[in-house]
Amino acid sequence: PLYELLDNLAQGRLHGIPGSPAHWLPLISVDLLVALLASLVERPLGNGSELLALDPHSPSLGELLALLAEELDVAAPSRYVPVGLLAALLRLPGAERLLHSRRESLAFIRRERYDCTPLQAELQARQLVWPDLRQALRASARHYRDSRSQAAQCSDTGSRHGRMRAPDAATDSPHERFDPTA
Repeated sequence: PLYELLDNLAQGRLHGIPGSPAHWLPLISVDLLVALLASLVERPLGNGSELLALDPHSPSLGELLALLAEELDVAAPSRYVPVGLLAALLRLPGAERLLHSRRESLAFIRRERYDCTPLQAELQARQLVWPDLRQALRASARHYRDSRSQAAQCSDTGSRHGRMRAPDAATDSPHERFDPTA
């Protein structure tokens, strides 16, 4: 969902904010998630224990899009579109391709906040600290922008080992962009 949001925002295809001002996208820094998983391999949780791995400071979707738009130097949408309306639209034949969004991505957009107290206690016990999520999001936006720029250059000039092409968010995963046979 984050890549899809970045791509639609950067390409000027995101004209509304899914949901309401209360909606948000549960996020966690990849660096923290990897550190936590590595720590769990060395010292597993107790029997039957579970952790909900997300940053309790994830911004609202409107704030998230404003932050990403600023980093990408594009305009952020300011109007909200109800999730139910978007879900209905995305059920129409061809709508996912036209809107460059998948219906299942709406399931990640939440209104309710989750209790992260067990995760916070576990992070403290393992001496892991929350990174600045907004800084990580800005870095993600810069990475997106830079990789799109590199992909466009490779598409124009080709390369010795294959051709890069810009991804199609409706059909490609982020891992399907390099075609060594081109």
